[in-house]
Amino acid sequence: MPVPRLLYVEDDEMVRLLITDALQDEGFHLDIADNVAGALALLAKASYDLVLTDGRLPDGTGLEVAERATECGTRVLLYTGYAHEFSSSRHTDLTVILKPLRITTLLQHIRQALYES
Repeated sequence: MPVPRLLYVEDDEMVRLLITDALQDEGFHLDIADNVAGALALLAKASYDLVLTDGRLPDGTGLEVAERATECGTRVLLYTGYAHEFSSSRHTDLTVILKPLRITTLLQHIRQALYES
Protein backbone atom coordinates (compact mmCIF):
# COMPACT_ATOMS: atom_id res chain seq x y z
CA MET A 1 0.00 0.00 0.00
CA PRO A 2 1.44 3.39 -0.93
CA VAL A 3 2.19 5.94 1.77
CA PRO A 4 -0.71 8.41 2.05
CA ARG A 5 0.09 11.92 0.90
CA LEU A 6 -1.36 14.72 3.02
CA LEU A 7 -1.52 18.46 2.62
CA TYR A 8 -1.37 20.09 6.03
CA VAL A 9 -2.37 23.78 6.38
CA GLU A 10 -1.68 25.59 9.67
CA ASP A 11 -0.45 29.13 10.36
CA ASP A 12 0.50 28.70 14.05
CA GLU A 13 4.12 27.56 14.04
CA MET A 14 4.00 25.70 17.36
CA VAL A 15 0.85 23.80 16.46
CA ARG A 16 2.26 23.09 13.00
CA LEU A 17 5.47 21.62 14.43
CA LEU A 18 3.62 19.46 16.93
CA ILE A 19 1.18 18.01 14.43
CA THR A 20 3.83 17.68 11.71
CA ASP A 21 5.96 15.56 14.04
CA ALA A 22 2.98 13.34 14.87
CA LEU A 23 2.03 12.90 11.22
CA GLN A 24 5.60 12.12 10.18
CA ASP A 25 5.91 9.63 13.05
CA GLU A 26 2.83 7.89 11.59
CA GLY A 27 4.65 7.64 8.26
CA PHE A 28 2.56 10.03 6.20
CA HIS A 29 4.12 11.99 3.35
CA LEU A 30 3.45 15.68 4.03
CA ASP A 31 3.34 18.91 2.13
CA ILE A 32 2.82 21.91 4.38
CA ALA A 33 1.37 25.37 3.84
CA ASP A 34 0.83 28.17 6.33
CA ASN A 35 -1.90 30.05 4.47
CA VAL A 36 -4.65 29.68 1.86
CA ALA A 37 -2.51 30.94 -1.01
CA GLY A 38 0.23 28.42 -0.29
CA ALA A 39 -2.28 25.58 0.04
CA LEU A 40 -3.98 26.46 -3.25
CA ALA A 41 -0.60 26.59 -5.00
CA LEU A 42 0.25 23.11 -3.70
CA LEU A 43 -3.18 21.74 -4.68
CA ALA A 44 -2.56 23.02 -8.22
CA LYS A 45 0.72 21.07 -8.42
CA ALA A 46 0.03 17.77 -6.68
CA SER A 47 -2.71 15.36 -5.71
CA TYR A 48 -3.37 14.36 -2.12
CA ASP A 49 -5.15 11.58 -0.31
CA LEU A 50 -6.27 14.00 2.40
CA VAL A 51 -6.14 17.69 3.28
CA LEU A 52 -5.92 18.67 6.95
CA THR A 53 -6.52 22.36 7.49
CA ASP A 54 -7.05 24.85 10.25
CA GLY A 55 -10.31 26.77 10.03
CA ARG A 56 -8.88 30.27 10.35
CA LEU A 57 -5.85 31.25 8.32
CA PRO A 58 -4.18 34.65 7.91
CA ASP A 59 -5.42 35.15 4.34
CA GLY A 60 -8.80 33.42 4.52
CA THR A 61 -10.36 30.24 5.85
CA GLY A 62 -9.89 26.53 5.63
CA LEU A 63 -13.17 26.43 3.68
CA GLU A 64 -11.39 28.03 0.74
CA VAL A 65 -8.85 25.24 0.84
CA ALA A 66 -11.61 22.65 1.31
CA GLU A 67 -13.54 23.90 -1.72
CA ARG A 68 -10.54 23.50 -4.00
CA ALA A 69 -9.58 20.13 -2.52
CA THR A 70 -13.07 18.68 -2.90
CA GLU A 71 -13.14 19.87 -6.52
CA CYS A 72 -10.10 17.60 -6.96
CA GLY A 73 -11.89 14.72 -5.22
CA THR A 74 -9.76 14.98 -2.08
CA ARG A 75 -11.15 14.36 1.40
CA VAL A 76 -10.82 17.22 3.89
CA LEU A 77 -10.56 17.42 7.67
CA LEU A 78 -10.95 20.93 9.04
CA TYR A 79 -10.19 21.63 12.69
CA THR A 80 -11.25 24.79 14.44
CA GLY A 81 -12.14 26.45 17.69
CA TYR A 82 -14.87 28.35 15.83
CA ALA A 83 -17.23 25.57 14.77
CA HIS A 84 -20.20 27.93 14.64
CA GLU A 85 -18.59 29.58 11.61
CA PHE A 86 -18.52 26.27 9.75
CA SER A 87 -21.69 24.54 10.99
CA SER A 88 -23.83 25.92 8.19
CA SER A 89 -21.27 25.01 5.58
CA ARG A 90 -22.63 23.65 2.33
CA HIS A 91 -19.84 21.07 2.39
CA THR A 92 -21.64 17.97 3.56
CA ASP A 93 -18.52 15.87 2.94
CA LEU A 94 -16.39 18.11 5.15
CA THR A 95 -15.44 16.75 8.56
CA VAL A 96 -15.10 19.49 11.18
CA ILE A 97 -13.10 18.68 14.32
CA LEU A 98 -13.31 20.96 17.34
CA LYS A 99 -10.29 22.42 19.14
CA PRO A 100 -8.77 21.79 21.52
CA LEU A 101 -7.95 18.37 20.20
CA ARG A 102 -5.71 15.53 21.20
CA ILE A 103 -3.18 14.20 18.75
CA THR A 104 -4.60 10.70 19.22
CA THR A 105 -8.07 11.96 18.30
CA LEU A 106 -6.73 13.77 15.25
CA LEU A 107 -4.87 10.65 14.09
CA GLN A 108 -8.03 8.61 14.57
CA HIS A 109 -9.97 11.01 12.31
CA ILE A 110 -7.21 10.86 9.71
CA ARG A 111 -7.14 7.05 9.71
CA GLN A 112 -10.93 6.95 9.40
CA ALA A 113 -10.88 9.35 6.46
CA LEU A 114 -8.09 7.45 4.70
CA TYR A 115 -8.89 3.83 5.40
CA GLU A 116 -12.53 3.46 6.40
CA SER A 117 -14.26 5.49 3.73
